[in-house]
Order: sequence, then C-alpha cells, then structure tokens
Amino acid sequence: LLIASTVAGLAIGLNWTSVLAKENDNLLDELRLVMDAVETFSVTQSQRMTTERNKATAALLVDVIDEMGYHLNTQTALNTMLSDAKEVGLFVDFLHNRVTQDQGKLVASVVGFIVDELCGKGLCTEAVEVLDSLNQRGLPAGHEVVVASRGTGGNITLQTALRYGSQCPGSTGGVVANDASSPLGRALLGQSGSFSGVDYTGEAVVGGFSFLNTSHWGLVYKASAAELRAQHLSQVVSSLNRANARFVGSTEISIQQIESPGVLLTKPQNSAGCPSSGCGEDYAGAAALANLYSGSVAQAIAQDYRHSISVLSVATNLSSLNGTLVFEIELPEIADTMFAPLGSISTQINGMLSGTTELLMGRKVTVNGTATYAYLTTLRHNCSSSNGTQCKFDEAMYNSAVLCRDGSATLADYRGVQTIVSYACWPELNIGILFKQDLLELQQSSLNQTVDFSNAFNTKQNGSLELLIGQLLPEPSGQIAQQILTSFGHCSSTGRCASHTEVFGPMDAALQGQEGVMTGTDYHGTKVLSAFGYSSSLSAGLVFKIDVSEVEGPMLIQMVILLFSAIGVVLVGCTVLAFASRYLLHSIEQTWEKSRLAVMEQKERFEVLVSAMYPKFAAERLLAGEAEVHLELAEATIFFSDICNFSSISNRLTAAEMLS
Repeated sequence: LLIASTVAGLAIGLNWTSVLAKENDNLLDELRLVMDAVETFSVTQSQRMTTERNKATAALLVDVIDEMGYHLNTQTALNTMLSDAKEVGLFVDFLHNRVTQDQGKLVASVVGFIVDELCGKGLCTEAVEVLDSLNQRGLPAGHEVVVASRGTGGNITLQTALRYGSQCPGSTGGVVANDASSPLGRALLGQSGSFSGVDYTGEAVVGGFSFLNTSHWGLVYKASAAELRAQHLSQVVSSLNRANARFVGSTEISIQQIESPGVLLTKPQNSAGCPSSGCGEDYAGAAALANLYSGSVAQAIAQDYRHSISVLSVATNLSSLNGTLVFEIELPEIADTMFAPLGSISTQINGMLSGTTELLMGRKVTVNGTATYAYLTTLRHNCSSSNGTQCKFDEAMYNSAVLCRDGSATLADYRGVQTIVSYACWPELNIGILFKQDLLELQQSSLNQTVDFSNAFNTKQNGSLELLIGQLLPEPSGQIAQQILTSFGHCSSTGRCASHTEVFGPMDAALQGQEGVMTGTDYHGTKVLSAFGYSSSLSAGLVFKIDVSEVEGPMLIQMVILLFSAIGVVLVGCTVLAFASRYLLHSIEQTWEKSRLAVMEQKERFEVLVSAMYPKFAAERLLAGEAEVHLELAEATIFFSDICNFSSISNRLTAAEMLS
C-alpha cells in the first residue's frame, strides 16, 4: 500500500504538470495560428488584393488613354502628315515635269525661230554648222539640238550630225526611219510641243519639238532627264531647307533617296541634338520608306537621326526626282496637347475616390540637365515650395515616369507617408501612372476585419475560450492608453469591465511586443489561462484565454482514474510477484541439483581417462593434485620392434581387419 500510494502520488503530480504544460503550449500554439491567419488573410491578402487592383487599374488606364488619347492624336497627326506629304509630293512631281517639258518646248521654239530666220536669209547651211558646233562644244552633256527634213521614200534626213551618232544603231548616212509618233516625226508633221521618253541612245530625256515654216524642217531640243532631275533636286532641297528653318515646332521635311534610306539630302534642322560623333541614320525615315515600298502604310514611329528622340515619320514617293519626301514630327509634341486633359481627368477621378486612394500622373522632364518628373495631376495634399511644405521625393513616380518601369511596392509618397503603390509607364512618352493607398489605412481596414472575425469567433464558442484584440490609442485626455477592440463575451460593455482590470496584464505584455502564457483573474473575476502575442502588421496585441476550471475539470477526473488505476496495478503486481518468486525458487533448486550430478559424472569420467593414459603411480599422483610427476631410472632398456611390410599390408586391409 505504501508503494502503491507513493507511485500514484508521483504519477498524479507528473501528469498534472505535464497536462498544464501541454495546455499552455496548446493555447500558445492556437494563438500563433490565429496570428498567422491574421497575417495571411487579413493583412497580406488585403495588401495583395490592393496591389493587384491598383496594378490592373494603372495598366487599364494606360491602355485606355493610349487607345483613346495618344492613338487618336497620333492618328490625326498621321493622317494630316500623309495628306500633306502626298500633296507636296504631287506638287513637286508636277512642277518638275511641267518645268522641264515647258523649258524644252520653249528652247525648241526659240532655236527653231532663229534657224528659220537664218534659212529665210539663205543661211541654212551656216545655221546647221552653228548647231553642230553647239552640240559638240557648247551644250552641257546630255543636251542636243537635232534638225531634220523629210527625205525620199518617207524617210527622215538628218541635217545636223547626231552628237552621239556612234551609239545610234538606226541611222545610216544621216537617214533614219520615219516614225510619225516620234518628236521629229511630229515636228515634220507641222506640230510643236514637249515630250519625255527615251532617245536614240536609250537614255531618258525630256525636251521640245518645233516645225520650221521657212525650211519645212523639224527641230528637236532634248536634255538628259537625270541631269535635269539633279538640278531640280538641288533646288527642291534648298527650298525645303529654307522651309524647315521657318517651321515652328519639331516638324521637319527631308528628301531621302531610294538607294540610301535614312540618309538626309536636306540639312538636319535639329543637328544640335546629335551626339558628338555626328548625326546618324534616320531610323524613322528608313522605316517609313521600307513600309512605303512594301505596300504598307508609309509611316513609322522610331528614333530620328539624333538617336535620342522618337518621331512619327511618313513618306511619299517623288517619282520625278527618284527619291522620297519624308515628313517627321516629335512624339512629345503630339502628346503636349494631351497633358492638360490628362491632368484634368486624373484630378477629377481623385475627387471620386474614397479614403486615401489616389491616382497620380506625371511626365518626364529635364531640369538643369537632370532627368526628373513633373506631376500632371493636382495633388490631393498640397506640397510646394510656395506654401512652405516641400514635396518629398516620390520614388514610384520616378520609377514610372523617368525610368519607365512597371511594378508594385511599399514606398513613401510625396508626403513621406508609407503607401501601397502600383505604377505603370506609358513608354512612347515616358508618362507615369500610379495608384496608391496609405499603408496605415490598409492596416486599419485589416484590423477592422480581424476584430469582426474575433467577435464572430467569440460568439460561436460554447466554452470559455475567448480571443481579445487591443491597441494603444489616445484617450480624450490626450494620454495613450490600452483599449480592447473586441466585445467582451462575459459582460455587456465594450472596453474595460467595471472593477476588473486583470485582463490587461496579458494585453500589456502583448502590446510591449512580448509573447508567452500567464495565469490570473480576467475581467469578470474568473481565474484564466492566457496566451498573448503582438501582431506587427496590425500594430495590435492579441490575447487568447480560457477558464482554468474548464482546463482542470477533465484533469481531476483523469487524476482520480489514474490514482485507482495505480493502486490496482500495484496490488496485482505484488500478487504476481509472490507467485513468480515461489516458482523461481523451485526452479533454482532443480537446476542446482542437476548441475551437481553433472559435475560428479564428469569427475568420474576424468579419473577413468587419466588412469587409462598414465601408469598407476603417475595417475594417482596427478589425481591427488600434483602438477608434475617425475620418474628417475639409473638404467633402462628400450626395445623397438617393427612389422615387415606393414605399410603395404595396411593398404590392403580395412580398419576392422587391421584390429582383428
């Protein structure tokens, strides 16, 4: 009974201690689970949802403004530039063709009149000689005056020698075949006019033809189309250079040749913006040319010859000059008309947003050679050097507008307040768009959700388990004091229950950033076991408590059961031990007797063996305990004998036969 009571007492004490320790650990583990759930669902999930919402909103705004604003402005500028380019191109082509052909017709008429006057005075031969001399030495390369008459058989007889006669396969002795559609054929038919086409050498020419009334000859004046094109191109380039110099804004017109896209024949009007190595290839113009000759819309958005400014470029063909006319305008100039409306729209949107949520738009600007940002939106919270409150560096706006990045983060805004912000970039113009919300407001929203969860949890509990949430808040007196935010489950008031402040002990420890378990009396005067901890995300303390009686009740029942179980086990053990001891003693006696008999038997066998192996006197002395037995003989005769052929005999006999 003494053993039983001692063992039972030890077992009860150990079990009570272990149960209390386990209950403490369980309560603390449950509190940690609750805190993890709060972190995950109330705070992290809320921040993630806010971030995703802001990201989606910012990206949507970029797409909407890009589609409705920038693209609309760009398309308008594109249509205007395409129309202007086509009109200018058509005018240049028309002017070139009209001038060259009219010039050829005029020259042919003047020269024809002079030759006709000379022939009227009987000086036709001298007139032809002058023209031959003029063709060989007086006219520029590619220019020529041809005079012919109608010969016999309908052929045409040349009066002047062809300047490039060696290249003319169709003339024999100054006679060429009659072709009524050729300039000479038409002149001999009495017509005058201008033409463009291919001459007898296969080269492209333009000129005029005239009929000489006195001599009835036909006269043709022609000039190299390539040479006239080069002259006209030089004049057009000079005209465009003067026009570009008078343009207001970034609009620029250039001429680029088909075989050298991106290389300007006109003077770059913004060459000051080129790098120190000089202006490079006009990427936008080259791309527009490529689209023009591939059958696509002849426009492109790329960097121009400065390789630092993006431009909208359109191109049109100048067939008469074997080149292209390129119109370009800087994209920022197109967007300048959008900045004011964008700022107004974003300011209006802010007026409709609740809480601290704010939409901001900004653009990249350069101040004293340093890239920075300027807000397009009117800030909801004033800060400027004029009112004495200097705006702080807004990293999110810098990332989106200046660095043209997209992202989300927790950053300080222009007020220096920590916010959850998502930002996106409008890459064509380096306009930044961001959505932000104060982190403190988001934490308060998460705290309110957690308090609602705590109240619902406490309401559903059948036992005394209760979750309390508290914060350090200012009182009307101005002092910072602890306040319980959840409703007490065991008194009707919210906040401190009258005359019971012990619950604030665990809450005080929690609000100091501690974590642990303690026992004490709670707000309704009941002894409780409390686990406490601090949530940094909510800036709040959490207390998980349960009545000690609810924990000890099941424990007392277990202790009584354990006590009687221990006594029963000890009594049964003593009875079993008595029977086991009696059986064990009997077994020992039987084993000892068997061992004694075995030893006696072995001793007798040993004595027989020794007596058989040694002479009697030696065996007796050995069995008597002597270690060494010596026999000394003064004289001895030793007899050796052998059986002849024993080895061969034994090889033929078995062992049994050998012994017999």
